Amino acid sequence: MAQNTARTLSLDEVRARVARLQAEGQKLVGQLRKDAQAIAERQPVVARAIEEGRKLQSTVRERAEQAAKEIESRRTQVAGLVAEQLTRLGELAVQRLRLVRQDELDALTRRIDDLEHKLADAQRKSKAA
Repeated sequence: MAQNTARTLSLDEVRARVARLQAEGQKLVGQLRKDAQAIAERQPVVARAIEEGRKLQSTVRERAEQAAKEIESRRTQVAGLVAEQLTRLGELAVQRLRLVRQDELDALTRRIDDLEHKLADAQRKSKAA
């Protein structure tokens, strides 16, 4: 028959191994407690960081929208100023080049039409007399 080669342990050896296992178990439990405490302590920090991130995102969005509105307002203002300056420059060029503006041309056309009518009336009156 096969011989049982397993060594039997003495009571003192069993006690020593149990004590070692108990010490290792206590170390593991202590480390688990520390890890759980560290996670629990970090959780509020993480939650605060997330909340601050959301607030920052909201603030950045609001500032971006405000900046876009200001840019649009300034664009409109600049466009108005450019149009005004171009009008002044155009009028100055007309004056310096002695060109006739459309409203002046229209006034002259009306005056010529009036004079032609008066001349035609005067010719008819002179023929009738």
